Amino acid sequence: MAKQQAQLNDRILDRRVVDRYVRKGVLSERELAKRLKDLPDVSGASELLDLDDIPSSGNGEDRRA
Repeated sequence: MAKQQAQLNDRILDRRVVDRYVRKGVLSERELAKRLKDLPDVSGASELLDLDDIPSSGNGEDRRA
């Protein structure tokens, strides 16, 4: 049950739909702020990518266009 509840919460907090749930009252601004505050900082696990080092797709299109 706890896993299912966590998945439901993750769906509600999906960035693509969270504003809709706040507007509908499914999620309060306070609940959203608390959840966002409680998220761990994972910026140290990120990796900087140099897009010039990525090979082109070979279709002749410039990916920066």
